[in-house]
Amino acid sequence: MRLSGSIPNLSALQDLKQLGLEKNKLSGVIPQSLSELKNIYVIYLGENKLEGALPANLGGPQQVNLMYVDVRGNNVTGTLSPQKHYTC
Repeated sequence: MRLSGSIPNLSALQDLKQLGLEKNKLSGVIPQSLSELKNIYVIYLGENKLEGALPANLGGPQQVNLMYVDVRGNNVTGTLSPQKHYTC
């Protein structure tokens, strides 16, 4: 079973360490709420139908633990901090 639709606001999940939503049928933009997850280590969003710009603060100084973001296989634009490992 694959998930479809948009990614909901996840900002209430402050203890979330890993987000694995790869290989689904998610569409729309990556929500700004992902940049509010202060304890997240990895975000897997590859191989969906996401589009648009990455959230401006994703991987910013408030996300010191974030080490890996995978958005390959989507139509996403933008850049992230070069100190972290990202797959676009």
